Amino acid sequence: MKKISSVKLIIAASAFLVLFDNFTFFKNLTDVYPVSWDNIAFLGSLAIVLTCIITLLLVLICSKHTIKPVLITVLLVSSLASYFMNSYNIVIDENMIENILQTNINETADLLNMKLFLYFIFLGILPSVMIYRSEIEHKPLRTEMTAKLKLIVISLVVIISITLIFSKFYTSFIREHKSL
Repeated sequence: MKKISSVKLIIAASAFLVLFDNFTFFKNLTDVYPVSWDNIAFLGSLAIVLTCIITLLLVLICSKHTIKPVLITVLLVSSLASYFMNSYNIVIDENMIENILQTNINETADLLNMKLFLYFIFLGILPSVMIYRSEIEHKPLRTEMTAKLKLIVISLVVIISITLIFSKFYTSFIREHKSL
């Protein structure tokens, strides 16, 4: 298997999370901003911004020794969150996490089904196995830090640029659709 840099692995994981674990978000988004010539650039920009935000967060918490465990954990948890958001049209927020922690065994058993297992396998386990089996190209610390710093700067520039370019859309989106 070909070696991959940690930066490329983080970007790939971020793109995967946006493309496959955010169906409900984009469905609800297109209910508010229907796919049309007027909205298509904004919708695409939001996918890019979301990918950059996830990339930024992951690059800040992943290191040489934590990248695989962090990415695998994020993928596994995201697959379950995606199932519940898609199946029950819910938003995972502080209250929902509190409810999850207060759920008893009987309530949990009622939620287990084949669809949940399929989400977990295809959106959690399979990508996690790919990350686990990937050979990360470990570069010298200075080179690795420079690459991460470049990724942070690029992500921030992309986020700020896109937000400014589509400021009309982003201001109304943030102001009027906080639940999204």
